Amino acid sequence: MSYRCLTLAVLILTGLSLHRPAIAAEPAPKPSIAVADLAWIAGDWEGLVNGESIEERWFPPAGGAMVGMFRWMKGDQVVVYELLSIEPGAEGPILWLRHFGPKLVGREGKDGAIPFYLLRSSPTEVVFDNRDPAKPIRLGYTRNGDRGLAATLERMKDGKWVAEAFPYTRR
Repeated sequence: MSYRCLTLAVLILTGLSLHRPAIAAEPAPKPSIAVADLAWIAGDWEGLVNGESIEERWFPPAGGAMVGMFRWMKGDQVVVYELLSIEPGAEGPILWLRHFGPKLVGREGKDGAIPFYLLRSSPTEVVFDNRDPAKPIRLGYTRNGDRGLAATLERMKDGKWVAEAFPYTRR
């Protein structure tokens, strides 16, 4: 086969592949839950971790989102504040978290909030994952009857998930 014939064949085949009709992308799967399904987290919660006071307050869903705040006190000193929101995402609700120290000094930087994506849910439990392979973290909430809520923070340590529990009772 001559060089001209080979070039012509490549051009024809390339042209055919460029003019194929576009295949429509399948629509993204619908999220299994909506933010409104997490209304059971709403409330004014308090607890103790190693004798230190923890408080978490979640507002009921409104405008398609939930807003929460967290405060950890060691005696009369602030350990950390957090501002949280749960907002809709393409794969399900996303929990956004931002840490603050005293005087509301942000720990994640000027534009930084940490996204946690829906990992699993049930009517009384939801778990979010930050999807960071370098520093994997999961944050979950479990409802314990009418007066109890537990937040669980899981971190990867030596290849295993290590959990820290934050038990709350309703005020």
